[in-house]
Amino acid sequence: MRLPGLLRGFRRWRPPSERAALNDANPLDASFPSKVGRRQFLGMALAGSLSALTIRNRAPALAPDESDFSLPSFRSLSLRTARNCVSSTGDWVRPGGPYYEMYTRDAFWITMALRDVELSNRIYRRLADRQLESGQIPTLLLRDGGREGKEDESTILYLLWTYYLWRAGVRLQSEPVYKAWQFVDRHVQRGRYVTGPGTYHYWMDTLSFGTPDVISYNQGLYAVAARCVQKMGVEPSLLKVSNAEKQYRALYSPEWQTVTLSEKSNLIDVSCLTGEYMAYHLTGQPILSDDHVQSTLSYFATATYPEGDFLGYRVTSQPVGDYLDPAWLPASTDNLPGEYQNGGSWLLYDALALGVAALHNDPTARGLLLARIRSEVRTDRSLHEYLSTNPVSPYFGVGPAYRRDYGWNAFVYLVSERLNLTDEEPVSL
Repeated sequence: MRLPGLLRGFRRWRPPSERAALNDANPLDASFPSKVGRRQFLGMALAGSLSALTIRNRAPALAPDESDFSLPSFRSLSLRTARNCVSSTGDWVRPGGPYYEMYTRDAFWITMALRDVELSNRIYRRLADRQLESGQIPTLLLRDGGREGKEDESTILYLLWTYYLWRAGVRLQSEPVYKAWQFVDRHVQRGRYVTGPGTYHYWMDTLSFGTPDVISYNQGLYAVAARCVQKMGVEPSLLKVSNAEKQYRALYSPEWQTVTLSEKSNLIDVSCLTGEYMAYHLTGQPILSDDHVQSTLSYFATATYPEGDFLGYRVTSQPVGDYLDPAWLPASTDNLPGEYQNGGSWLLYDALALGVAALHNDPTARGLLLARIRSEVRTDRSLHEYLSTNPVSPYFGVGPAYRRDYGWNAFVYLVSERLNLTDEEPVSL
């Protein structure tokens, strides 16, 4: 089932105090698929409770006085996890967990986290060697020599990767870079990076779009890529950079007082601030304003543990904080409310959002980032693909056992390092 253009128009923004009263109402257009109803949710809750009687994959939570957590120990865990994703031959990077393919997206974050220019260049060249005739960089490479290309952000990330290596003084072949930029540029309409209907358009690859749309995550990264290629002399037009940044800023809705998931949507997506973090990380220059970033952060749906400690953000939600209807994410059966891409909490995207909010002077962001890192290792000392945010799920606060040891989360330590984060940051929800 596809979203019929996601949403047509915005609705009046409501303050947090009013949102609870909307849980039983549908503030979205009638054309939008209805949210999970009360009976359906209770049925899921019962199923989750019954499952909890038989599933025993969760280790007991560590009591505070038993925890030896510190940021240096998190750094060690991060580097160890990332290195374990690199093959012994140093020419293959897998995401972790059950995945053995080499995804451009994961390889980008993992090699960035390891800060090993030689390794980064080796993996970068391997992906460039498998570039499609269109200029597209493959979404993933298979061990048998195959490749798959989806209409996602992989080619944009390749351009950011190019800039990172260029700044490090690495000699690069120009032809693959020009072809990649031309592929990206063909998706651009008046500064807007447009992808088609259906699924597999960005990291949240199970979400289905009913019509072509401008996804805020993609637009932000595209704006940074435009800056980077201009600095490298690949794209001489400063106007394209200006237009790309203008259209990223335009995804902030004054009605909802947040950057929305996409141009045609008022759904909420924590990864919408990824481009803004990378603007700081690679160019040292912001695109969005302090007010817009702080307001966007305050709109994210927060998940907490029973005692009130911060678990993380629901990576996606409806404007009033509800989970999405699983039917809107048809490419996976894992998207029950609070799981996977339907409101699971993803450390990388939480950290990028909190990190850039701190750079934009949000007073709560530093403490919440420390709390989110602690949440990641609260139940077991591993980096998860996501943490379940649904209290009735048997995976609440941890996630399935096979979705652990994800290397891209190592980038989070770089975020904490940039902020000079300490173990004594005050936490305030």
